[in-house]
Amino acid sequence: MRCSAGPSERQGESPKSGPRESKTRYRGFSALYCFFIVFFVGFRPIILVILFFSDITGPNKENMAKPTDLILGEYPRQLDERFRVSIPQELVQSLSEDDGNCTLAKERPGCLSLWNTRRSQDELDAGMDLVRGKIRAGRLESRIGEVQLLGRLLSTRQRAVKIAGRGRLLIPEGFREFLAVEQGGEVLIVGAAVCVEIWRPDAWVAYLEKRMPKFRRLFDSLTN
Repeated sequence: MRCSAGPSERQGESPKSGPRESKTRYRGFSALYCFFIVFFVGFRPIILVILFFSDITGPNKENMAKPTDLILGEYPRQLDERFRVSIPQELVQSLSEDDGNCTLAKERPGCLSLWNTRRSQDELDAGMDLVRGKIRAGRLESRIGEVQLLGRLLSTRQRAVKIAGRGRLLIPEGFREFLAVEQGGEVLIVGAAVCVEIWRPDAWVAYLEKRMPKFRRLFDSLTN
């Protein structure tokens, strides 16, 4: 007696794959797998060289604004009636993150300084970790007066501020008295290589009279 065709054969469907077809698929997959291994291993040195030079010569946005770029320039400005001052845009880009936040510090009488918050805070945190470690180890017991002085200065030295639109910075109370410039008074915005400084004009002139004669010696010591 002849057996009737199964359901799949009666409906024109192909039968299930057999062992031979499975082996063929396995060999095809193995060949493709080997090709990828040979490709990536054999060409890896070339790929790495290309990526290396692309990283150096490519227009990487981070490389265009490195922390080692020097902040330079001198700009006359005027405080408005609310003790706001306009920071030049080219200096703002070197200081603040995208949100405009930075750190304002009391530098010396008649001078305030603006710092990139992330970099200045990282440096401060690292230094304070060392101080805390020395205190725990009892290495500063004979210098408790210096520790207290450090605490006092840190408590009042700096504050987080925000540079608003058009580079406007509001100088907060406590810092206004240290700068000692009245509303409507003149100030000088000075690039100090790693930060931006806000100077009272007479204090800036006095500083230059003392420091400028030493410029050549300073320059030679840093470049030799």
